Amino acid sequence: MHTIRDLLAQGYSIRAIALETGIARNTVRKYLRGTPEAAPRPRRPSKLDPFKAQIRQWLTEDRLFNCETMFERLKASGYTGSRSLLKLFVQPLRPPRPGRRPVRRYETTPGEQLQIDWGEFLYEQDGQMHKLYGFTAVLSYSRMRFVCFTKRSDTASLIRCLMQACQYLMACPRRSWPIA
Repeated sequence: MHTIRDLLAQGYSIRAIALETGIARNTVRKYLRGTPEAAPRPRRPSKLDPFKAQIRQWLTEDRLFNCETMFERLKASGYTGSRSLLKLFVQPLRPPRPGRRPVRRYETTPGEQLQIDWGEFLYEQDGQMHKLYGFTAVLSYSRMRFVCFTKRSDTASLIRCLMQACQYLMACPRRSWPIA
């Protein structure tokens, strides 16, 4: 709009402005008459509009979330729209699935964190059940892993496993922590 008005002030004709800017002459005239305001388009009615209250009732009262079942019921009531239109309407109204929240990644710099954990394992030998403890250590940045098994999970075993993990991870050529 500013370019059009500047060119008009410089003495350009509407035709010359249209050629200079690449805009149609009628559009140039419209801009010179005043600021064009886009009128909002009227919303077209959907084939689903008469049935939306019924669908919301099924969702809240009957706990019906199956669109296939809804589609068959709506067809019996006179609905002539598509199944995909129904699915698009129902999807945001569904409750969120439990355990489907996004996972927030925890990023660390090299050498900042080592995560450790114990696991308990049972095995059978000569008809008797035995217990073994697994120690795992993972570098948070590179995801390098160390695993060892012990017969106990006491403090002495923890210290011994941590020392073995540090020796192993320091000796690896692809380590991702600074040497002290």
